[in-house]
Amino acid sequence: MERIDDLHYKRIYEKIHKIWGITFLIWYPLDNCNRNDVLAFDINLYSTSELNLINTLLKGFLNKHAETDIYQLGEINLGIVPYRFNFTEFHLKQNPFNEDMYWCDNKMDWIIYACHDGSLTIGGSKIIRDIKSNLTAWEKYFIE
Repeated sequence: MERIDDLHYKRIYEKIHKIWGITFLIWYPLDNCNRNDVLAFDINLYSTSELNLINTLLKGFLNKHAETDIYQLGEINLGIVPYRFNFTEFHLKQNPFNEDMYWCDNKMDWIIYACHDGSLTIGGSKIIRDIKSNLTAWEKYFIE
């Protein structure tokens, strides 16, 4: 992982807020979302083995579709250090998350958002299609 500078962080953060309609410090499902290519899951319900499966599915997606550089962004004013890294370094921790985190690449056609409440939001038609086709009973954890 490589730390990104504050200016680069601000550019990426502003871009994902604009593209994904993020209007507040928190995002979907705790805040509204006007896009139809966003799903949220309650990760608190997942067992460790299911969370490992989700990590594997997301890494597979990132391997197929993400650019080389993936960004991990949080609230910099809370001391969260923004990073650039390779998809092999991506890993969701067992919940609850201590802070809100976003992951994206330069294309911004997908997004992953982990919320402090234990929800995981994925955005983008390709990543949703991958999750639905590879995670059995995904509806069980879906937040409406």
